Amino acid sequence: MILPTPKIEKAVRKAAFLHRGQTRKDDERTPYVMHPFCVALILINYTDNEDVIAAGLLHDTVEDNHSYSLKELDRDFGVGVYRIVEEVTLVFKNKTRENWLERKKLYLRHLDQASIEGLMVCAADKLHDMRTTIFAYRRQGDKLWRKFRGTPQQKSWFYQEIYEILKKRLNNPIVDEYRRTLAAWKKISSQY
Repeated sequence: MILPTPKIEKAVRKAAFLHRGQTRKDDERTPYVMHPFCVALILINYTDNEDVIAAGLLHDTVEDNHSYSLKELDRDFGVGVYRIVEEVTLVFKNKTRENWLERKKLYLRHLDQASIEGLMVCAADKLHDMRTTIFAYRRQGDKLWRKFRGTPQQKSWFYQEIYEILKKRLNNPIVDEYRRTLAAWKKISSQY
């Protein structure tokens, strides 16, 4: 198990600062920063690579906070973290987002070229997203789906496509955990 290094502690502070005031899409108004913290905790179970764990903490900072750029992330955390975050981030230069399905297709094309480290961060990110949605669904039922842009069926397609990429390219036990979580996700999404 990796101990908190200065880089990881710096990433914790940066993620907490950049995600301040943001919340998750659940009924408890969970601080958004819980997501990157949980992504890092998942990663710690599957790697001791400091840059991967730091990237897990920072993976949404550029996409969700337009005041922080990839260039600044590179300056603050180095090329290793920069490269990983860039691989799992879609930055829209004109600050507008495509529709949900087009963004996901673009993400999948981007992900298919990602490094092993980028795939690790993606797997942990989507694992946590699926787990929190499963938990929220058990509390909220079908009204949960109104909080998302994509339909449950579209999200199932997206998570399945990610699994296909992970299965093909990533030789790590996190892929098995992803597969098990995806099966649980499909059970709840098929009820809608």
